[in-house]
Amino acid sequence: MTADHVEAAATSIGAATLSIKSIFISSVPLLAIALACHTEWAQASGVPTTLTQSMLEGGLRTILQLSLLGSLLLPIFQANSPFLVVGYVCFMVTLAAYEASSRTTYQIEGQFPIILASLATNVGWVVAWAFGVIVRPKPVWWNPRYVIPIVGMLLGNSISAVSLSLDNLTKALVEQREEINLWLSLGATPPEAMRRLIRNAIQVGTTPIFNTMRVIGVISIPGTMTVSSALP
Repeated sequence: MTADHVEAAATSIGAATLSIKSIFISSVPLLAIALACHTEWAQASGVPTTLTQSMLEGGLRTILQLSLLGSLLLPIFQANSPFLVVGYVCFMVTLAAYEASSRTTYQIEGQFPIILASLATNVGWVVAWAFGVIVRPKPVWWNPRYVIPIVGMLLGNSISAVSLSLDNLTKALVEQREEINLWLSLGATPPEAMRRLIRNAIQVGTTPIFNTMRVIGVISIPGTMTVSSALP
């Protein structure tokens, strides 16, 4: 699948196309911010030095993934095979679990398989409910036009929520160890000793989701919807 084929297919459905040059140009502001984080003023203001590395890494990965997105997804959409769709969804879930579990300041043993099982279970039943009861895509349930975008949106929100909650909880376990030991010495059970920490972690992880839900109809969806049909 060549770039010309991808562009021709995108044009045929009325989608706007971006060249590699345009994608690189769009990264100029990000590079400027990354360089600004390395100035003496930024260091004196407390800006972490790892911020520049994170920006550059994220920007390069974004450019690479956007460059390969059409070539990767177009064959799956054209083949309309349940094996390809399910295989790609499993790849998405695995990668999302890895990203969510690797962003924590402290690592606990076995957190990747726990996150993987959690994401697979939650996304699985939500997708089953959506496609089995609500959407019911035609002519087949594995229609990639519905399955891949919805799973992608679910995983995109889940990565942020899970990584924030897990990072907050692991930090609390390490940095507030004395408080946990105090509760245990007073006769509290492990769930009781960690109740406040778990509550705080859940609140931190769900805050971005609730913020999005409050403005989804006037900001989030209009910000992502296509306008090609309205163009002359």
